[in-house]
Amino acid sequence: HHCKQCGAVICAKCSEFKPLADNSRHNRVCKECFVQLPASPCSPGVEAVGEQKKRLAAEKQSILAAENSLFSSYLQFLEKGKTWYKMWVTIPKTEPLVLYLQGSSQDGRSPRPIPLPGYEVSLPGSSEKFEVKHVFKLCQSQQTLYFSAEDEELQMKWMEILTKAAKGA
Repeated sequence: HHCKQCGAVICAKCSEFKPLADNSRHNRVCKECFVQLPASPCSPGVEAVGEQKKRLAAEKQSILAAENSLFSSYLQFLEKGKTWYKMWVTIPKTEPLVLYLQGSSQDGRSPRPIPLPGYEVSLPGSSEKFEVKHVFKLCQSQQTLYFSAEDEELQMKWMEILTKAAKGA
């Protein structure tokens, strides 16, 4: 889930901060925003909501910038099917346990956050064959995400970083 104030990724089980009177799970915010919010917030006007969305989009773009990242690079990405997509992949300094995937700027989609704790990082099994090289995968329950790096050095670096983040370190 995402904080409804700043857009940060938050765990639904961990965040019980609900600033609005209706206590809807759709109104959860992170601890930092909860502390900063007034006790009974008034509902924002249409212009305020639009401005807030623009601000959040700008913040997310700055999070994805290489200089604001613990580690980032282009990787090929495969989730389902056989088509690999070139993605900008980053772990922001502000959210060291979240991996963000961003496609091309033309696709208009916001970055996809992947909270890493609980994922296992490994090499593909011998039965998993790919046309691309330097493949590694993230697995959690029924979800497997495949990544392909440009070279073995980048593959090993990503696996090391993701393994630490998946363990919450």
